[in-house]
Amino acid sequence: MLKLKSSTLRVLKVLLTVTLMTSALTVSAQLPSTTAGTYQALLDHHAWYNGGYGGSLRITVTTTGSYSGTITRGIHENTIKGKFTQATVEAVPQSTFFVPRRYPYAPLFVTLQIPSGENTITGTLLEPSGEILSISGRKAGFSTKLPATGYIGTWNTAYEIPVVHVGDAALPQGACWARQKISSSGVATWIGRLPDGNSFTHSSLLSASGHAALHVMLHGYRASIQGWQVLNAESKTSIATLYWIKSAFSKTKYPDGFPMLTLLGNGGKYTAPTGSNLIFGITSGQQNARFAFSQGGLASSFSQPFTMGAKHKITLPTGSGNPYQIKATLDPATGILLGSGKAINYVSTNPSSGRPGTFSALAIPGRNVALGNFQLPVSMAIGAQILSGKLVAEENELLNY
Repeated sequence: MLKLKSSTLRVLKVLLTVTLMTSALTVSAQLPSTTAGTYQALLDHHAWYNGGYGGSLRITVTTTGSYSGTITRGIHENTIKGKFTQATVEAVPQSTFFVPRRYPYAPLFVTLQIPSGENTITGTLLEPSGEILSISGRKAGFSTKLPATGYIGTWNTAYEIPVVHVGDAALPQGACWARQKISSSGVATWIGRLPDGNSFTHSSLLSASGHAALHVMLHGYRASIQGWQVLNAESKTSIATLYWIKSAFSKTKYPDGFPMLTLLGNGGKYTAPTGSNLIFGITSGQQNARFAFSQGGLASSFSQPFTMGAKHKITLPTGSGNPYQIKATLDPATGILLGSGKAINYVSTNPSSGRPGTFSALAIPGRNVALGNFQLPVSMAIGAQILSGKLVAEENELLNY
């Protein structure tokens, strides 16, 4: 058996300590200065990991790489903390953490990366030996010291179902609409109305490229709306692809639910009309505008002329000129249109055979129309199912919508 002198052992111990210290010092290189900031990301829809509702992640990263924030998965929300590190200067800063789950389910493993100079964040979520769920998002691009010049103001957008789904009675046929008010510091405050008439609100941070994330749980965690809105400061236009999903539960509005439905958004930066000018330059005169109603359980589509007068007051004909007893108001400051009908789609001269309904729409820049939805029960019976149809309000001379 080989015996070493005590002096030799002391040398080996020193060499081992130096080696360990050197290894520890080279584990993490200094992070790029661009790493710090607040990031928002969306989680892909996955039946097992988030019930098909999607999810979101929001973290604030310090200059040292430490971060804190939250991660949501459908009905679940967890507070998270961690630190980004990188093995070499060329490596991508990354971090890992576990999301706890109730016994007997194993924690979920999350990996995040921040590619240098791209102002993005990517990652994955999975359980041991399970499927991979993708995470992707962007860094907030503005602050009080770096104002969101070009984006500040209100953006109006309408979101419509693809043509392939038009006429499918199992799906809401109305258009969704939403306004995003962008503050100087780049905070996007959302207010909107879904195709089934339900309202939603949200707050997100605008990226330097004009991206704003949306993830909202609805109907007591039985539905969700999720996607990215992209604002273009140069063209003043907005586009989006949102994904709306609803589970079956006992309500009058589509109680059977529906699988993921894509809503395609299009709109732009909204400027309220000034002085005596009518919205979208509509020409003054009698019956200078019209409402167009379609789908939503109607026996047939129909149009209703109306007059938009001074201060954007909407005046509808009386008697036989307004058979569905429609009334409406427009707020020119926001572009929001609200209204109702007391006897929509009646089938005889007796107004009591009609059905009462409500509607809402939003003025959409660039398209010179207000787009939205109306809600109409299938019958006058108490608890009757309520269907969603499409509403277009436009200048009476515009026949194509």
